[in-house]
Amino acid sequence: MLEIVEAKSEEKDIMMNLLEKYLYEFSQWEKTDVNEEGLYGYEYLDCYFEEEHRYPYFVKVDGKLAGLVLVSDYPEVPEEKTEPPSGISNETRKRLDEMYEKFGVKK
Repeated sequence: MLEIVEAKSEEKDIMMNLLEKYLYEFSQWEKTDVNEEGLYGYEYLDCYFEEEHRYPYFVKVDGKLAGLVLVSDYPEVPEEKTEPPSGISNETRKRLDEMYEKFGVKK
C-alpha cells in the first residue's frame, strides 16, 4: 500500500539522508561533486520546513520508506514536460494531484 506522509521538522535528518541518495544518483548527469564533508547537500531543504508554499513528504510502501517528494507551488518553478511516470511514481503523482486539487492549489 502506498502512503504519502507529510514530513515533520524533527524528521528533517531522515529527509536529508534520502535526498543525499537521490543527489548521488543524479550526480552522474548533473556533474556535481561532494563538499568538504563528503556530502552533496541541498541548501533549500530547511525552506520546505519553514516557508509557506513548500511541502515535504515521505513516500512509503507497505509502511517502509520508499522515497521523498518536495513540492513547491512558487510560480518561478517551471513545470517540466516529461514522460509520464510509471509504477510507484505514477501513483504518487496522482495522489499528490488529488491532494492539492482538494485544497485548491493550482498546478
